[in-house]
Amino acid sequence: MKVSSGVIGSLTNINEPINIFGGGICGLLFAYKLKANGYDVRLYEKEPNLGGKIQTKSRANGIVETGANAIFSSPEVIDLLDELEIDYITASKNLKRYIFRDNKARSNPLYFKEILTIILNLFKRLPRSKEISVYDFFEPLLGKKVCEEVLGCAFNGIYATSIKELDFNSIFKAKIKSKRYIGFFLELKKKRKKKNFKAQSLSFKSGMSEFILKLKEVLKEEIYLNTNKELDPKELNIVCTDSIDASILLKDSHSYYSELLEKIEYTNLNSFTVFSKQSIQELEGAFGILFPYSQKKPLGILNNTAIFENRSKSQDINSYTFITKSHDLGALAPEYIDQESVLWARALPVYNLERTKIIKKLRAESYNHQDKLIIFGNYVDGISIREMLGHIDQFVVSLCQNERQKT
Repeated sequence: MKVSSGVIGSLTNINEPINIFGGGICGLLFAYKLKANGYDVRLYEKEPNLGGKIQTKSRANGIVETGANAIFSSPEVIDLLDELEIDYITASKNLKRYIFRDNKARSNPLYFKEILTIILNLFKRLPRSKEISVYDFFEPLLGKKVCEEVLGCAFNGIYATSIKELDFNSIFKAKIKSKRYIGFFLELKKKRKKKNFKAQSLSFKSGMSEFILKLKEVLKEEIYLNTNKELDPKELNIVCTDSIDASILLKDSHSYYSELLEKIEYTNLNSFTVFSKQSIQELEGAFGILFPYSQKKPLGILNNTAIFENRSKSQDINSYTFITKSHDLGALAPEYIDQESVLWARALPVYNLERTKIIKKLRAESYNHQDKLIIFGNYVDGISIREMLGHIDQFVVSLCQNERQKT
């Protein structure tokens, strides 16, 4: 059956080992789920370490997350952590989330007049175009100023991309039945009620690497580090690298896949964590601040010591992480006594219309191939760990059901 979401490709006649390329979080989750269901897997990573961008470093004043600082929870995430028997910590409650607008950190960024205008605009008809950016979809409702200064901040904090580039259908995947904005929001509200799960940010006492190390421990017999194994199209293969490395890996065996994957764009990001005896006044009692999209200024600031316990080794030391596309930390940056900076090339895929079209072509091509190849990563159908885990879970459950039906 053809699918329009989740992993690309399929596997059948599984009577041989499954090769998994890439030891980042996606590859580790795929390997764990398959092994837990009785499949023979081999995980190949070209680097000496696992986890990809998810690394925890120890500094004299505390720990530093070089990539994701948390996992946003879901039923699948909680089940996985329970299976692994790994203790997790939850983010502090009642922390405010700020948007920086008109040179001020605001928890309620909309002005009264703007709220009234939005209420009236709820009865406007939705745009008809199917190929539309997030900005173009919401601008008739919110207006240019609110779109750029408020909505843009929210999406910028997740995708690190301007909402004028973000493809609406990539972000809001479900089909919209309503013809007006008010109906659209009622549909979203109804879907959230069906989930009946209150999501929260989770991490671990020693940082995110604790999660990676636990997966490594379970998979220690299946992991091969420092290897440049070539992909053999006659074997069962799952490619969990980013799209550029996937393009290189598939160049000889699947040239059309390779050409498409090479075209997916990525954004580069700096993660700059500082330890300071000064506090950022605007972040008191806050989770963090998001900023309007800019190539020079920070995209956001995380208040690490407020979010999770033990992120600094002293109560007198504050830890903040600045996410930026440049080395400019902005006017809110405090004087610091220690810091750790990481530049990630190809940090996040750009969820633009071009990516959407490429993924559709990849899915269409996958139906014409023998069932020996899976392609998956955060460029396919969601950038978060919980989204990827959800799709992997669905795939493995379906795989097990199909195998049982055959026997």
